[in-house]
Amino acid sequence: MRAILRTFAAGLIVTAVLWVGTLHVLATQRQAAWTAGIENTRNLALVFADNTDRGVRLVDNALLSLRESYLRDPAGFDLAGWTRARQLATGLTLQVAIIGPDGVLADSSVPDSPRRVDLSDREHYRVHVGRTQDALFISRPVRGRVSGKMSVQMTRAMRYPDGRFAGVVVASLDPAYLGAFYGSIDLGADGGVMLVGTDGVLRAASAEQTSVAIGEALPSSLWEKEVRSGHTTWQGPDGVERLVAFREVSDLPLMVLVAQATQDVLAEAMRARQAYLLAVGLLTAMIVVAVATVASQQWISHRARSALRRSAAEQQATLENMSQGIMMIEADGTVAVLNQQAVGMLGLPSSLATGRPRLQTMLAWQIAQGEFGPEGSPTRAMAGSALELGAGGGSPAGFEWRRPDGRWIEVRSVGLPDGRLVRTFTDVTARKETELALSAARDAAEAATRARSDFLAVMSHEMRTPLNGVIGMASLLRESGLQPHQAAFAETLDASARHLLQLIDDVLDFSRLEASQVTLEEVSFDPAALVRTVVEMLAPRASEKGLKLACAIDPALEAPLIGDPGRLRQVLLNLAGNAVKFTERGGFAITARVLAQRMGEVTVGFAVADTGIGIAPSARPLLFREFAQGDTSISRRFGGTGLGLAISRRLIEAMQGDIDFESELGSGAVFRFSIRLHGTLPDPRPLLADRRLLVVDGLELTRRTLLQSLGAHGARAVGVATVQDVLDRLRPATEGNLDAVLLDCPDPDLAAGQIRPIGAGTTKLIGIGPSPLPGSDPRLDGWLARPVAIEALRALLADTPRPTVMPVHGPAVPALGLTVLLAEDDRVNQQVALAMLERLGCRTELVTDGAAALEALRRGGWDVVLMDLMMPEMDGLTALRALRTLAPPAGRVPVVMLTASASTEDVARCRAAGADDFLAKPIDLAQLRRVLASIAQSKADDVAPQVARVVGG
Repeated sequence: MRAILRTFAAGLIVTAVLWVGTLHVLATQRQAAWTAGIENTRNLALVFADNTDRGVRLVDNALLSLRESYLRDPAGFDLAGWTRARQLATGLTLQVAIIGPDGVLADSSVPDSPRRVDLSDREHYRVHVGRTQDALFISRPVRGRVSGKMSVQMTRAMRYPDGRFAGVVVASLDPAYLGAFYGSIDLGADGGVMLVGTDGVLRAASAEQTSVAIGEALPSSLWEKEVRSGHTTWQGPDGVERLVAFREVSDLPLMVLVAQATQDVLAEAMRARQAYLLAVGLLTAMIVVAVATVASQQWISHRARSALRRSAAEQQATLENMSQGIMMIEADGTVAVLNQQAVGMLGLPSSLATGRPRLQTMLAWQIAQGEFGPEGSPTRAMAGSALELGAGGGSPAGFEWRRPDGRWIEVRSVGLPDGRLVRTFTDVTARKETELALSAARDAAEAATRARSDFLAVMSHEMRTPLNGVIGMASLLRESGLQPHQAAFAETLDASARHLLQLIDDVLDFSRLEASQVTLEEVSFDPAALVRTVVEMLAPRASEKGLKLACAIDPALEAPLIGDPGRLRQVLLNLAGNAVKFTERGGFAITARVLAQRMGEVTVGFAVADTGIGIAPSARPLLFREFAQGDTSISRRFGGTGLGLAISRRLIEAMQGDIDFESELGSGAVFRFSIRLHGTLPDPRPLLADRRLLVVDGLELTRRTLLQSLGAHGARAVGVATVQDVLDRLRPATEGNLDAVLLDCPDPDLAAGQIRPIGAGTTKLIGIGPSPLPGSDPRLDGWLARPVAIEALRALLADTPRPTVMPVHGPAVPALGLTVLLAEDDRVNQQVALAMLERLGCRTELVTDGAAALEALRRGGWDVVLMDLMMPEMDGLTALRALRTLAPPAGRVPVVMLTASASTEDVARCRAAGADDFLAKPIDLAQLRRVLASIAQSKADDVAPQVARVVGG
């Protein structure tokens, strides 16, 4: 019994020491957490005070600058321009205003703000009246009579040089902006940051702070404590106790309070306290159990032996019911434990499944049955590796093998410190079959990806090949001596074919966009000309549907810029094409204007507006998704894959721009996007300066767009909807002497007959319609096709005679005089290339495969080789590599590779094989001329020194 009492006494002492020490540690940790919380809130108060001070100083410096600028020229001062030029503390200030000496608002940066607002009763005005001290005043939060928002007024007095009071400059600070800034640090649901004046009134606070409203005074008890101590604890109206730290904002009448709930400050300490208490409780329970166990050990020894026997039986039952096979091998190689799962998985006979067989005997039987493959196989070597594990234990070693019955067995072996081994057997047939299926699926997916890429490349080649004929022939046709209208047809044919080529490229674009592999061009182009080309391409479709169209282009864009014209054209054609597609009546308009210029970079904004079916609110989230349209009826009614807008958005983002839209169902849509181009724009040249014009157009969209275009070129233009509106304006002669009336109405001839009798004799009546041909009625002075071309309008107003129809001849092309070997297998491509080479004054011989090209090159006498990449018998790359192995001069003949796949990989392969240049089909005559002219120049440069040596003797 004494031993039991001593055990209980020892347990009691240990428990008491454990609890006393734990409570001491907990108290120390709580005090440390509280001290750290005070330091943290003080530091935060210091940081927010410093940042607030910098913001207020920034605004105050702006007020001082504003005051100085205003006093220099009060009458001519432009507050809006001054504010835009300085971007005064964007977000922090709601407005900047000037109050006159009489207390009446003189000016405000808020657009369309009312004037003559009496602010003489406001504290931030009255405080400066009669006071000579030049000091910054910060008001309590008030609701602005101009901005209509709650704001804190920062003011400074203005005085004329003679000392007279000149008024007040005001900057209205947004408490919500300060509150958002203060809320950038997470102080918990019950914490927050407050900006308070020295009068105790709350100026701004983070959103989490709801105990005191903006503009209310803090409780005096908190305020007095705060000022005295720098930090305190305070229980607000919501019953939450908080730790509050205080910091004055420099020498300003402001201070910052940072509050954090006491429970948040001590949260970590409380969690540690719970963990300590739980651990000590568990230790106490363990001590109690240990003491009780030791005290009753002798009394329950016989029950322990019974429990041991029961445990052995349970262990055996567990082994027999496990899903794994278990084998335990003694240090001498005897199998001590072997459950039935192991026997079944290994297919052991009954003679090896009972008693205590040796592991070597089992392995010999399995090897004889062919379980582990032939002698020397890795699986057979691994089968006996468990015997070689050291007695000191080790990491699990294992292998997998496939039994003759098709099952996969995983074997894992672990050596124990006493020299025994534990080996487990797991049937992993299902997992192996899944792995094999996944591997096969991965291989199939990779093969499908390769097949798709190969298919796209082949389709690109096959579709570009006939397009090469269309574009090449159109290019030759344009330079073959055409009438002007025939030349226009050829231009449209060429532009349409190139657009079709762009659509083919879209197939590849989508794959590249998905992989973020789109490469943008950086070439010089005319944005205004590009927009006009897009409009001209869509004009026939618009005319067929009876739609009006208008175009307004900023004159500043009539200059070259650097960018990717193909991608821009693709986006514009997609958006404008949608406008035509989804508009049944009315019309559409395209506008382009300069948004910003900075350091050689120009931001250009485009807009495509229509009067079509509009977009339902439910469809807007899907608009820019791949393969998505507003609803399934859209694709059934109008067609399309739903890729256009998704590709457009990604291309615009690649050009460092963005896109958005406005639309109402049934009222049309406006898509706006911007892109960044490189270059510098000259000053625009207005073509219609001071021209007085009147536009008659019943469609508000196209009328507004035409007025925008005319105004951009310096015209003073007014728009009306009907001919009656024109008559009402002309009868009282309120319009003065108009230069012209532009009639875009159903019957311009009839309208001209109504207007002519009452109009001034010098006023021209000009009809506008879809036809490019002038009207026949003599009452019209001219006719313009939609969209109105400013140059054409200028010519009509200036009485410039219309050009006589004369044949259009291509520019004189100097003969290059090169001897060219053309290797091309496609008949259409042969015709195009031969015609272009003849046009360039080259002597050409045609071969149809690489082998024939090599045979011709061995004969010699060639200046350059045009080699198609894909040809039968021997392709272009193989022929090129073989050519470069020939001895000079044949092996050094310049080679220009031709291909219809146009991929960067093809270019790299051609360069690596020794190509001198590369042309993508469809071949452009100008590009071909450039490449061959360069080769001809190189040839001339090589010949010149030799001629000089001969002449010099």
